[in-house]
Amino acid sequence: MNAARRLSMVTPCSAGGSLAKLLDGGGRVDFPTVTDLCERIQGDSTQMLGVAKVLAQSLDSGGRIIQLKALTIAHELLYDSDARQALLFEPGLVRALESIRGAKEDCPAEETVQLLTSEILRRLEPETICEL
Repeated sequence: MNAARRLSMVTPCSAGGSLAKLLDGGGRVDFPTVTDLCERIQGDSTQMLGVAKVLAQSLDSGGRIIQLKALTIAHELLYDSDARQALLFEPGLVRALESIRGAKEDCPAEETVQLLTSEILRRLEPETICEL
């Protein structure tokens, strides 16, 4: 999915819009960036849903580098129960994760992609969510 389409799914100045620009613009997904995004959406269900939507689309149609960035952010969001619920109920996100897990590629980041994918899927299982 191209940047314009991903950005059209969310308000440009929203957290989802910022995330779409970050993922599609080749921005760095480092600790301060991820922390800022998580703080920005904390307690704001509308922002969380927008971020979950962008992550689902990026995981479904992005290349491995974009997927790795999206997985890194999704993994960090697992620490927030509301964000975890938004990820779980975003249509297509779990399917995209299962697709990534089943389609191994020959790239330097593949081991990390598979590790993050497995961990996110494990943490999004309904029993796991109830335990957390």
